[in-house]
Amino acid sequence: MSQNDLRKNILNNSTLPKYNQITHKQYIMETHETETTSLLQMLGSVVPTSAEYQQRLADQLLTESLPAKSHLTRAGEICRRLYFIESGIVRSYHIDDYGNECTNWFMGEGDLACAATSFFEQKPSLENIELLQDSVLVSITWNQLNALYADFNEANLIGRVMAEKYLVIIAAINMQRNTPKIMSRYANLLRQHPNIEQLTTQGNIASYLGITRETLSRLKAELIRNK
Repeated sequence: MSQNDLRKNILNNSTLPKYNQITHKQYIMETHETETTSLLQMLGSVVPTSAEYQQRLADQLLTESLPAKSHLTRAGEICRRLYFIESGIVRSYHIDDYGNECTNWFMGEGDLACAATSFFEQKPSLENIELLQDSVLVSITWNQLNALYADFNEANLIGRVMAEKYLVIIAAINMQRNTPKIMSRYANLLRQHPNIEQLTTQGNIASYLGITRETLSRLKAELIRNK
């Protein structure tokens, strides 16, 4: 079986039953080097890095192919890993006082994802992080990340730049969600994640936009009329 066929087999099987576990491990072994190289190239575009740092980082990164609806972190747990999304879409949500799921953000390919407060302060998370589709993720633990900071100067600079990128993304999300024009909020979401309608419920999208499902239905109808 070729690597492409193997990948397709894994990503098309959202439950990963027992008879596929060996195949799944084979897929991870075959793709780890490729996905790690992709991440290292991205980091190298931020700041030049030494061969020693690259090797240390590559040895510690974990590459995983996980099915849709997997949770990376659940509320009440401590977020142990920082994830780089090689492919897929991730959603953060919390449960409000009435038991409703409220979407905080969506992150896609090339983004970082974690329960930030929980990860960086190593305390129980208030949010849940779930995959909306079968995804390939590259991650590192909090302990490993801090060891890199202690041992490599370039790791500190990369960490700062990546933290700034994450903060800019979150700030942009918050600004878009507070845009007075509801249609603009919806259009921005569709621009960032064109297939979001097929990956999650209308309720999740509506909660992200801060509107009701009925209002979302009217927005969709208006978009169709204006095409």
